[in-house]
Amino acid sequence: MVMNDNEHTSISSSDDKEKLLPEWKASADDQTLFLGLAVFVIFAGFLSWNFLFSSDDDDSEAAKTTQEESADIVTTVETAATQAAPAGPVEVKTTAAAKQFGEIDAAIAAQAGDVTGVRNGSAVTLTGWVADQAESDQAEKAASNVEGVETVDNQLQLLEPAVVAALEESQVVAPLADGTGTEVIVRGSLGQEEDRAPTLAAAGNVEGVTKVIDELTVSVTAELNELPKVNYQTGSAVIVNASFTDLDEAAEILNAADENVKIEIQGYTDTQGPDEANLTLSQNRAQSVYDYLVDTKGVDEQKLSVKGYGETEQFGTDLESNRLVRFQELG
Repeated sequence: MVMNDNEHTSISSSDDKEKLLPEWKASADDQTLFLGLAVFVIFAGFLSWNFLFSSDDDDSEAAKTTQEESADIVTTVETAATQAAPAGPVEVKTTAAAKQFGEIDAAIAAQAGDVTGVRNGSAVTLTGWVADQAESDQAEKAASNVEGVETVDNQLQLLEPAVVAALEESQVVAPLADGTGTEVIVRGSLGQEEDRAPTLAAAGNVEGVTKVIDELTVSVTAELNELPKVNYQTGSAVIVNASFTDLDEAAEILNAADENVKIEIQGYTDTQGPDEANLTLSQNRAQSVYDYLVDTKGVDEQKLSVKGYGETEQFGTDLESNRLVRFQELG
Protein backbone atom coordinates (compact mmCIF):
# COMPACT_ATOMS: atom_id res chain seq x y z
CA MET A 1 0.00 0.00 0.00
CA VAL A 2 1.11 3.50 -0.88
CA MET A 3 0.72 6.22 1.72
CA ASN A 4 0.69 9.86 0.83
CA ASP A 5 2.75 12.44 2.70
CA ASN A 6 -0.14 13.56 4.80
CA GLU A 7 -0.68 10.04 6.17
CA HIS A 8 3.02 9.58 6.93
CA THR A 9 3.19 12.86 8.73
CA SER A 10 0.08 11.96 10.72
CA ILE A 11 1.56 8.61 11.83
CA SER A 12 4.88 10.19 12.88
CA SER A 13 3.11 12.84 14.92
CA SER A 14 1.02 10.22 16.67
CA ASP A 15 4.12 8.09 17.48
CA ASP A 16 5.98 11.08 18.92
CA LYS A 17 3.06 11.83 21.19
CA GLU A 18 3.18 8.22 22.67
CA LYS A 19 6.95 8.40 23.49
CA LEU A 20 7.92 8.97 27.17
CA LEU A 21 10.93 10.93 26.02
CA PRO A 22 10.12 12.46 22.60
CA GLU A 23 13.69 13.58 22.06
CA TRP A 24 14.91 9.99 22.45
CA LYS A 25 14.94 8.38 18.97
CA ALA A 26 13.91 4.98 20.38
CA SER A 27 10.32 3.98 19.88
CA ALA A 28 7.75 4.34 22.61
CA ASP A 29 7.69 0.58 23.19
CA ASP A 30 11.49 0.44 23.49
CA GLN A 31 11.50 3.38 25.88
CA THR A 32 8.90 1.71 28.07
CA LEU A 33 10.91 -1.51 28.10
CA PHE A 34 14.18 0.23 28.97
CA LEU A 35 12.61 2.36 31.69
CA GLY A 36 10.94 -0.72 33.21
CA LEU A 37 14.29 -2.51 33.31
CA ALA A 38 15.92 0.55 34.92
CA VAL A 39 13.29 0.68 37.63
CA PHE A 40 13.76 -3.05 38.31
CA VAL A 41 17.55 -2.68 38.56
CA ILE A 42 17.25 0.26 40.97
CA PHE A 43 14.76 -1.61 43.14
CA ALA A 44 16.88 -4.76 43.16
CA GLY A 45 19.94 -2.71 44.08
CA PHE A 46 18.06 -1.09 46.95
CA LEU A 47 17.01 -4.47 48.33
CA SER A 48 20.56 -5.83 48.06
CA TRP A 49 22.02 -2.82 49.84
CA ASN A 50 19.55 -3.09 52.66
CA PHE A 51 20.23 -6.83 53.03
CA LEU A 52 24.01 -6.47 53.04
CA PHE A 53 24.40 -3.57 55.45
CA SER A 54 21.37 -3.33 57.67
CA SER A 55 21.95 -6.84 59.26
CA ASP A 56 25.36 -5.81 60.61
CA ASP A 57 23.85 -2.70 62.11
CA ASP A 58 21.11 -4.77 63.68
CA ASP A 59 23.67 -7.23 65.11
CA SER A 60 25.76 -4.38 66.49
CA GLU A 61 22.71 -2.81 68.00
CA ALA A 62 21.65 -6.13 69.53
CA ALA A 63 25.14 -6.73 70.93
CA LYS A 64 25.19 -3.23 72.34
CA THR A 65 21.85 -3.86 73.98
CA THR A 66 23.12 -7.17 75.45
CA GLN A 67 26.26 -5.48 76.82
CA GLU A 68 24.17 -2.74 78.35
CA GLU A 69 21.91 -5.33 79.95
CA SER A 70 24.97 -7.25 81.24
CA ALA A 71 26.43 -4.07 82.62
CA ASP A 72 23.16 -3.42 84.37
CA ILE A 73 23.27 -6.91 85.90
CA VAL A 74 26.90 -6.52 87.07
CA THR A 75 26.14 -3.12 88.51
CA THR A 76 23.13 -4.55 90.31
CA VAL A 77 25.19 -7.44 91.76
CA GLU A 78 28.00 -5.12 92.84
CA THR A 79 25.54 -2.77 94.43
CA ALA A 80 23.83 -5.61 96.25
CA ALA A 81 27.20 -6.98 97.43
CA THR A 82 28.24 -3.55 98.65
CA GLN A 83 24.99 -3.14 100.52
CA ALA A 84 25.31 -6.68 102.03
CA ALA A 85 28.82 -6.11 103.44
CA PRO A 86 28.67 -3.44 106.11
CA ALA A 87 31.91 -1.90 107.32
CA GLY A 88 33.37 -2.96 110.68
CA PRO A 89 33.11 -6.25 112.65
CA VAL A 90 30.37 -8.66 111.65
CA GLU A 91 28.57 -10.72 114.25
CA VAL A 92 28.46 -14.38 113.23
CA LYS A 93 25.21 -15.94 114.26
CA THR A 94 25.15 -19.65 115.12
CA THR A 95 22.53 -22.09 116.26
CA ALA A 96 22.10 -22.65 119.97
CA ALA A 97 23.56 -26.16 119.71
CA ALA A 98 26.66 -24.98 117.84
CA LYS A 99 27.16 -22.24 120.38
CA GLN A 100 27.03 -24.75 123.24
CA PHE A 101 29.64 -26.98 121.60
CA GLY A 102 31.82 -23.93 120.97
CA GLU A 103 31.62 -22.96 124.62
CA ILE A 104 32.77 -26.42 125.73
CA ASP A 105 35.64 -26.39 123.24
CA ALA A 106 36.71 -22.96 124.44
CA ALA A 107 36.48 -24.03 128.08
CA ILE A 108 38.75 -27.06 127.70
CA ALA A 109 41.10 -25.57 125.08
CA ALA A 110 43.13 -23.84 127.77
CA GLN A 111 43.45 -26.99 129.87
CA ALA A 112 46.63 -29.07 129.96
CA GLY A 113 46.62 -32.46 128.32
CA ASP A 114 44.68 -34.05 125.49
CA VAL A 115 41.09 -33.39 126.54
CA THR A 116 37.89 -33.85 124.52
CA GLY A 117 34.51 -32.62 125.72
CA VAL A 118 31.21 -33.90 124.36
CA ARG A 119 28.00 -32.13 125.36
CA ASN A 120 24.55 -33.66 125.38
CA GLY A 121 22.12 -31.06 126.61
CA SER A 122 23.15 -30.14 130.14
CA ALA A 123 25.59 -33.08 130.48
CA VAL A 124 29.24 -33.08 129.42
CA THR A 125 31.59 -36.06 129.09
CA LEU A 126 35.36 -35.52 129.26
CA THR A 127 37.74 -38.06 127.72
CA GLY A 128 41.47 -38.10 126.98
CA TRP A 129 44.66 -37.86 129.02
CA VAL A 130 46.14 -35.49 131.59
CA ALA A 131 49.24 -35.74 133.74
CA ASP A 132 47.74 -35.89 137.22
CA GLN A 133 44.63 -35.52 139.33
CA ALA A 134 45.06 -31.75 139.65
CA GLU A 135 44.84 -31.28 135.86
CA SER A 136 41.84 -33.60 135.74
CA ASP A 137 40.06 -31.55 138.39
CA GLN A 138 40.84 -28.30 136.56
CA ALA A 139 39.37 -29.61 133.29
CA GLU A 140 36.26 -30.82 135.07
CA LYS A 141 35.79 -27.46 136.80
CA ALA A 142 36.21 -25.57 133.51
CA ALA A 143 33.53 -27.69 131.85
CA SER A 144 31.12 -27.36 134.79
CA ASN A 145 31.44 -23.57 134.69
CA VAL A 146 29.98 -23.40 131.17
CA GLU A 147 26.49 -21.93 131.22
CA GLY A 148 23.79 -24.57 131.16
CA VAL A 149 26.03 -27.49 132.19
CA GLU A 150 24.68 -29.41 135.17
CA THR A 151 26.72 -32.64 135.19
CA VAL A 152 30.25 -33.56 134.08
CA ASP A 153 31.27 -37.18 133.53
CA ASN A 154 35.03 -37.07 134.00
CA GLN A 155 36.64 -40.03 132.21
CA LEU A 156 40.11 -38.49 131.88
CA GLN A 157 43.01 -40.89 132.35
CA LEU A 158 46.02 -39.98 134.49
CA LEU A 159 49.42 -40.52 132.89
CA GLU A 160 51.75 -40.22 135.89
CA PRO A 161 50.54 -43.39 137.68
CA ALA A 162 50.60 -45.36 134.42
CA VAL A 163 54.18 -44.25 133.66
CA VAL A 164 55.33 -45.11 137.20
CA ALA A 165 53.89 -48.61 136.74
CA ALA A 166 55.87 -48.96 133.50
CA LEU A 167 59.06 -47.87 135.29
CA GLU A 168 58.48 -50.38 138.07
CA GLU A 169 58.09 -53.16 135.50
CA SER A 170 61.47 -52.08 134.11
CA GLN A 171 63.05 -52.53 137.56
CA VAL A 172 63.70 -48.83 138.08
CA VAL A 173 64.47 -48.07 141.72
CA ALA A 174 62.42 -45.26 143.31
CA PRO A 175 60.51 -44.50 140.07
CA LEU A 176 58.88 -41.10 139.70
CA ALA A 177 56.89 -39.45 136.92
CA ASP A 178 56.24 -35.73 136.86
CA GLY A 179 54.19 -34.48 133.95
CA THR A 180 52.44 -31.54 132.38
CA GLY A 181 49.70 -32.45 129.98
CA THR A 182 50.92 -35.37 127.92
CA GLU A 183 54.66 -34.76 128.47
CA VAL A 184 56.24 -36.70 131.34
CA ILE A 185 59.59 -36.44 133.14
CA VAL A 186 60.84 -39.82 134.38
CA ARG A 187 63.17 -40.18 137.35
CA GLY A 188 64.67 -43.10 139.22
CA SER A 189 67.75 -45.30 139.35
CA LEU A 190 68.71 -47.86 136.73
CA GLY A 191 70.63 -50.97 137.61
CA GLN A 192 72.96 -50.31 134.66
CA GLU A 193 73.27 -47.93 131.72
CA GLU A 194 72.13 -50.64 129.29
CA ASP A 195 68.68 -50.47 130.90
CA ARG A 196 68.11 -46.84 129.89
CA ALA A 197 66.84 -47.27 126.31
CA PRO A 198 64.28 -50.02 126.97
CA THR A 199 63.06 -48.21 130.10
CA LEU A 200 62.42 -44.99 128.18
CA ALA A 201 60.68 -46.96 125.45
CA ALA A 202 58.37 -48.55 128.02
CA ALA A 203 57.45 -45.12 129.40
CA GLY A 204 56.84 -43.75 125.90
CA ASN A 205 54.56 -46.66 125.03
CA VAL A 206 52.05 -45.68 127.71
CA GLU A 207 48.88 -44.64 125.85
CA GLY A 208 48.45 -40.88 125.81
CA VAL A 209 52.12 -39.99 126.38
CA THR A 210 53.52 -37.76 123.64
CA LYS A 211 56.97 -37.00 125.06
CA VAL A 212 59.29 -38.54 127.67
CA ILE A 213 61.98 -36.42 129.30
CA ASP A 214 64.84 -38.54 130.66
CA GLU A 215 66.15 -37.74 134.12
CA LEU A 216 67.00 -41.33 135.04
CA THR A 217 70.29 -42.05 136.79
CA VAL A 218 72.36 -45.18 137.00
CA SER A 219 72.23 -46.56 140.53
CA VAL A 220 75.41 -46.20 142.58
CA THR A 221 74.86 -49.77 143.73
CA ALA A 222 75.93 -50.99 140.29
CA GLU A 223 79.37 -49.47 140.90
CA LEU A 224 79.48 -50.58 144.53
CA ASN A 225 78.70 -54.22 143.77
CA GLU A 226 81.39 -54.31 141.08
CA LEU A 227 84.05 -53.73 143.76
CA PRO A 228 85.81 -56.77 145.21
CA LYS A 229 83.77 -58.29 147.98
CA VAL A 230 84.62 -57.57 151.63
CA ASN A 231 86.47 -60.37 153.41
CA TYR A 232 86.27 -61.18 157.11
CA GLN A 233 88.16 -63.19 159.62
CA THR A 234 86.76 -66.74 159.83
CA GLY A 235 83.51 -66.97 161.77
CA SER A 236 83.52 -63.28 162.73
CA ALA A 237 82.48 -59.82 161.56
CA VAL A 238 86.01 -58.43 161.67
CA ILE A 239 87.07 -57.00 158.28
CA VAL A 240 90.49 -58.07 157.03
CA ASN A 241 92.93 -55.25 156.20
CA ALA A 242 93.02 -56.08 152.48
CA SER A 243 89.36 -55.05 152.11
CA PHE A 244 89.73 -51.51 153.48
CA THR A 245 91.10 -50.18 150.19
CA ASP A 246 87.95 -51.34 148.43
CA LEU A 247 85.76 -49.85 151.14
CA ASP A 248 87.56 -46.51 150.74
CA GLU A 249 86.54 -46.51 147.08
CA ALA A 250 82.97 -47.37 148.10
CA ALA A 251 82.99 -44.36 150.44
CA GLU A 252 83.98 -42.05 147.56
CA ILE A 253 81.11 -43.36 145.44
CA LEU A 254 78.62 -42.90 148.27
CA ASN A 255 79.81 -39.39 149.13
CA ALA A 256 79.36 -38.34 145.50
CA ALA A 257 75.89 -39.87 145.25
CA ASP A 258 72.66 -37.88 145.43
CA GLU A 259 71.86 -36.81 148.98
CA ASN A 260 68.45 -38.48 148.77
CA VAL A 261 69.77 -41.89 147.82
CA LYS A 262 68.88 -44.72 150.19
CA ILE A 263 71.12 -47.78 150.17
CA GLU A 264 70.80 -50.88 152.24
CA ILE A 265 73.96 -52.79 153.24
CA GLN A 266 72.92 -56.44 153.09
CA GLY A 267 74.81 -59.30 154.79
CA TYR A 268 74.64 -62.96 153.62
CA THR A 269 76.14 -66.27 154.74
CA ASP A 270 76.41 -69.83 153.48
CA THR A 271 74.17 -72.63 154.73
CA GLN A 272 76.62 -74.14 157.22
CA GLY A 273 75.67 -73.77 160.85
CA PRO A 274 72.39 -72.91 162.58
CA ASP A 275 70.03 -70.50 160.82
CA GLU A 276 69.84 -68.12 163.78
CA ALA A 277 73.61 -67.97 164.10
CA ASN A 278 74.00 -67.24 160.38
CA LEU A 279 71.37 -64.50 160.55
CA THR A 280 73.19 -62.84 163.44
CA LEU A 281 76.55 -63.16 161.69
CA SER A 282 75.21 -61.62 158.48
CA GLN A 283 73.75 -58.70 160.44
CA ASN A 284 77.02 -58.07 162.26
CA ARG A 285 79.11 -58.19 159.08
CA ALA A 286 76.85 -55.67 157.35
CA GLN A 287 77.04 -53.47 160.46
CA SER A 288 80.85 -53.53 160.46
CA VAL A 289 80.82 -52.16 156.86
CA TYR A 290 78.34 -49.45 157.85
CA ASP A 291 80.48 -48.43 160.84
CA TYR A 292 83.61 -48.09 158.71
CA LEU A 293 81.90 -46.05 155.99
CA VAL A 294 80.09 -43.70 158.38
CA ASP A 295 82.50 -43.41 161.32
CA THR A 296 85.78 -43.59 159.46
CA LYS A 297 85.06 -42.27 155.96
CA GLY A 298 82.31 -39.74 156.78
CA VAL A 299 79.51 -41.08 154.59
CA ASP A 300 76.12 -39.53 155.47
CA GLU A 301 74.35 -42.01 157.71
CA GLN A 302 71.00 -40.96 156.17
CA LYS A 303 72.05 -42.65 152.97
CA LEU A 304 72.70 -46.05 154.57
CA SER A 305 70.83 -48.74 156.44
CA VAL A 306 71.81 -52.27 157.52
CA LYS A 307 70.11 -55.67 157.38
CA GLY A 308 71.33 -59.25 157.72
CA TYR A 309 69.67 -61.95 155.59
CA GLY A 310 71.65 -64.96 156.79
CA GLU A 311 71.33 -67.93 154.47
CA THR A 312 67.92 -66.91 153.03
CA GLU A 313 69.37 -66.24 149.59
CA GLN A 314 72.20 -68.11 147.92
CA PHE A 315 74.22 -66.65 145.03
CA GLY A 316 76.24 -69.68 143.93
CA THR A 317 76.83 -73.41 144.44
CA ASP A 318 80.06 -73.03 146.42
CA LEU A 319 80.11 -71.82 150.00
CA GLU A 320 82.50 -68.92 149.43
CA SER A 321 80.27 -67.17 146.84
CA ASN A 322 77.49 -66.90 149.43
CA ARG A 323 79.55 -65.21 152.13
CA LEU A 324 79.29 -61.59 151.13
CA VAL A 325 77.94 -58.09 151.69
CA ARG A 326 75.90 -56.43 148.93
CA PHE A 327 74.56 -52.93 148.37
CA GLN A 328 70.93 -52.47 147.34
CA GLU A 329 69.23 -49.15 146.55
CA LEU A 330 65.82 -48.84 148.13
CA GLY A 331 62.80 -47.33 146.50
